[in-house]
Amino acid sequence: MKQLILITFLLFSYSIGYCCSCMDELSVKEEFKHADVVIIGKVIAKKLVYLPDTLREEIKIPIMEYILEVETRFKGEIGQKELTIFTGTGRSDCGVIFEEGQKYIVYSYFRDTYPTGKKVPRFLYTHICTRTGLANDRKEQRKLRRLANRL
Repeated sequence: MKQLILITFLLFSYSIGYCCSCMDELSVKEEFKHADVVIIGKVIAKKLVYLPDTLREEIKIPIMEYILEVETRFKGEIGQKELTIFTGTGRSDCGVIFEEGQKYIVYSYFRDTYPTGKKVPRFLYTHICTRTGLANDRKEQRKLRRLANRL
């Protein structure tokens, strides 16, 4: 009887979960070197969009689209005052959850494929494994200014 209870408990308590896992956080210098675009921007709009899966068009993958008003550009040619950044929804997909009205330091990368593998025009993407976060770290901002001046 004890074995049956133990087996039942193990079966109902075990579940397979997928989550985002990051390696060690890069230094400001390393992240700056690898990123295509580094900015400080204020989130002015957000929208949930759905991308078609590459294997089955009827399956839609959710992803967040954020528009940021660029306050400071440290790296990258962006050519406009507003920048569109894509990221996951913030669940197990490594997406950054941005809040409207908040300012962030954003380290982003150009991609030309959706997470589903579909080839598309180039867009900017970020995730929680970058240093992207609220723009309240003055020390990080000073380091970014020094790095930007060396370009």
